[in-house]
Order: sequence, then structure tokens, then C-alpha cells
Amino acid sequence: MVLGIVLLCPALLHPESVPDKYKAIFKAYEENWTGSPLQDGESHNGGTNQRANPYAFPCLHPGISRPPPVYQAICEADLVRDDSTIFKYQLDKFGHAPLLLAVPTTA
Repeated sequence: MVLGIVLLCPALLHPESVPDKYKAIFKAYEENWTGSPLQDGESHNGGTNQRANPYAFPCLHPGISRPPPVYQAICEADLVRDDSTIFKYQLDKFGHAPLLLAVPTTA
């Protein structure tokens, strides 16, 4: 039994499979394509043929409405920042408000 999920800068959506209703807030790939602390856009997107697989990218999963408790940590300068933002929005919509920690960019 899964009692909770900890997500640390997770890739939850592929940029080519973002649902239309979330495209306006899915900007981290553009903003952080180069210079991201963990990996850049080219290295992140290479090699995946699972772009629309809901088991590889949970924001696309039909069971999104019934998760266990979720703790998320995101980094403002991360390529996948908006994946977590969209996931939080989805969970909020279904009444499963996750605990979210946003780490600001440092100069």
C-alpha cells in the first residue's frame, strides 16, 4: 500500500504532450532550456518515445483524481518546474491539495 508520494523536481509531462488547457502555464521549458541546474532541454528530451504514456507522465493519467498524499519540491530554475505546477493544479481541483515547496532561484 502506498501511503504517500514525494516528488522532487519530477518530469510529469512531456513538452510535446501538454494538454491544451495547460499550455499557457507550461513555460519552464522555454525559460530554462539552457542553464538549468540539473539538465538542459536537449538532454532531458532525448530518447523518450513515451510522450503520451500516462504511466511515464502521471499528469496524463486518468486516475489523477485519487492519489495518496503528495509532497512536492520544485525549483524555479528547473526545466520541469511547470510539470509540478500543473500536477498541483490538478490535485487541487480534485480536493487533494499537496504540500508544495518552491525553491527560489539564487543569483
